[in-house]
Amino acid sequence: TLFRSTLTSHSNGQIILADILGKEVLSKSFTSNEVQLYLKSLESKGTYFAKVLDSDGNVIAIKKLIYQ
Repeated sequence: TLFRSTLTSHSNGQIILADILGKEVLSKSFTSNEVQLYLKSLESKGTYFAKVLDSDGNVIAIKKLIYQ
């Protein structure tokens, strides 16, 4: 299972995936405007929040995703 997001104005940064309780479960740096996360490494299915940070650490997007 793959989560993919395309960012229009940023090409460097980090994406952090947290579970519903706010625990960080996955983190990945990116160097292009397309970010991909493979969800098979997650311990369990459920609701997660993907927080996208720019290269300065500012939050530029938060997306809710449901992994079933």
